[in-house]
Amino acid sequence: RFQLNTLGRRLWLNTPRRRFWLNTLGRWFWLNTPGRRFWLNALGRWFWLNTPGRRLWLNTPGRRFWLNTPGRWFWLNTPERRFWSNTLRRWFWLNTLRRWFWLNTPGRRFWLNTPGRRL
Repeated sequence: RFQLNTLGRRLWLNTPRRRFWLNTLGRWFWLNTPGRRFWLNALGRWFWLNTPGRRLWLNTPGRRFWLNTPGRWFWLNTPERRFWSNTLRRWFWLNTLRRWFWLNTPGRRFWLNTPGRRL
């Protein structure tokens, strides 16, 4: 034990017989453990088996039912909320138009280089 401690773990593991068995074990585990393909396929299979199929989605109530459920969209349908949403929408399109005109109209350089009224 004293010799083993003084020699250290590395030297003790590096004796040829132990190295042979360690390499054999390591090779066996490396060759027998699944890799990337296996895990990706397993993930895909898990999702495929655990997602509900056509029957479930066909039996659930649709969009109209949830939209007509009373009290569902109360805060979204508040007139004030609608007003500000529409205002923001209009400002967005207005700014889009302004940006388009600003980018598509000639600037100072063009007008300074055109001949004037007298030609």
